[in-house]
Amino acid sequence: MTLSLGFIVDTLGGELLGSRTFEIARLAPLHSAGPDALSFLSHARYQSQLANCQAGAVILNPALRDLAGERACILTDDPYLYFSRLTRLWRAQHPLPLAARIHPSAVIDPQAKVANDAIIGPLCVVEAGAEIGPRTRLHSRVTVGHGCRIGADGIVHAGVVIGADGFGFAPHQGQWEKIEQLGAVWIGDRVEIGANTCIDRGALEDTVIEDGVKLDNLIQIGHNVHVGAHTAMAGCVGVAGSAKIGAHCTVGGGAVVLGHLSLADGVHVSAASVVTRSILKPGQYTGMFPIDENAQWEKNAASLKQLARLRERLHESALEPARAAGLFMAALREALAQGPTCLYLDLLPDHSLAQVQQALAHPRGSRSLTSHWRSRLGLQGVKVGLLHELVPREDWTNPQRMAQAIKALPVRLKAPRPLEEAISTAGGVAREALNPDLMLQARSGVFCAGEMLDWEAPTGGYLLTACLASGWRAAQGILAQTGTA
Repeated sequence: MTLSLGFIVDTLGGELLGSRTFEIARLAPLHSAGPDALSFLSHARYQSQLANCQAGAVILNPALRDLAGERACILTDDPYLYFSRLTRLWRAQHPLPLAARIHPSAVIDPQAKVANDAIIGPLCVVEAGAEIGPRTRLHSRVTVGHGCRIGADGIVHAGVVIGADGFGFAPHQGQWEKIEQLGAVWIGDRVEIGANTCIDRGALEDTVIEDGVKLDNLIQIGHNVHVGAHTAMAGCVGVAGSAKIGAHCTVGGGAVVLGHLSLADGVHVSAASVVTRSILKPGQYTGMFPIDENAQWEKNAASLKQLARLRERLHESALEPARAAGLFMAALREALAQGPTCLYLDLLPDHSLAQVQQALAHPRGSRSLTSHWRSRLGLQGVKVGLLHELVPREDWTNPQRMAQAIKALPVRLKAPRPLEEAISTAGGVAREALNPDLMLQARSGVFCAGEMLDWEAPTGGYLLTACLASGWRAAQGILAQTGTA
């Protein structure tokens, strides 16, 4: 069975360039589409695929219409959304064969409530007190535990278990005593649940999945979790017990949300991240250690361990910024001795990630990107230079990625500069040998300042500033020592 381009446009809208009678036999991606197929181009970055594509017709944004060449095309502002609606139209015109509404192998307790137009697949189990809403479909081997509810227009894929006991145990004398899970699972309307996903029942209150939530395959939802409306989670996400996730959130594949945490509406968690604290503001959040060759990863991990020590040393120091900078450089040398390392610079410490992303998303009109960054965020000079040098060009117009770069710009360091290029270098008296007044701990009345100290200065300006500042500090110490202050 085929569909004509005219029928598609009449049903879904869009502007057709080409013959209305052109028949489409299948839907296919750009790389495998043939002359009888309809494909789509969702982003300009994939336009190279279109050049070699054999599709008979393609769905495009009007700005990319010239890329279609002589082939038929449908123009729409959002090709990806259009294609999603096209898949539903295609399924409606090419329905799957349906067996009995309730498969003979399904087991439905007499006390369960199943809507007259719900579909229950092979080997499903619907236990006592459970409810299945109108037009909801359970694919094969779905288990809905006692007292659990699924709303209308839901899709539950094969192997899903809804309403198993949550992981509740109390330690006692070296053993575990089970906590009975007395709640249920409440699932709203238009929820889709992927294959082999498990949603545990609550301990006392219900586990809640609100309307419009989309869950991928192999997701674990713990007991008493609350997921807000229209939130989506990719495969292998784990949400521990009693976590509360807001509406319109996304959680990337393999991410973990620890128990008893709260995520505000509009929070987006990157794949493989571990959420260890509540997130109270909307925005994109990421927490992961980049993959690398194992030997290099071990070196970077060793360097990372030094950061806490550096923080403690800086916190304990009551000395001037120049001295603190010297301590930082010493710790950085230690990290580089292990191999290449990476610094993350916050170019706008007074702005939150959400504020930066919102400013970048503001229309810039005819202004250049540099002017846009300067007017909206005050970025200029060295900061702009760093962004141009270290951030991929394709990310400059992406508010989400650019905001992350501004708040945590990775500066990769390979090694210290050669000794002959240094104006002032480390090797003097260590901080530990001095008191806060820069007097030697082992010899009262002897003060050290300037280039006598253990520091590094890459330029004459830093050297002069540090010499003057440490000299002033030592002078204050001398006055205090002699009682003339």
